[in-house]
Amino acid sequence: MRIITHTCSNCKTVIAGNVLEAKRVMECPGVECETVIRFDDLQVEDKEYFIKNKQDYEIN
Repeated sequence: MRIITHTCSNCKTVIAGNVLEAKRVMECPGVECETVIRFDDLQVEDKEYFIKNKQDYEIN
């Protein structure tokens, strides 16, 4: 299992990759940041890893 994150390009808030995978599209949770972040913003290798190992990253 890997820790996969994405950093908002606007405010530098770090978002967990599994949250992005679950929501697919979300507004950045950073204070006063309205940047829209998408699962597709993750690096290709990270997206492929999530898809192959989805059961390890499910939020219950």
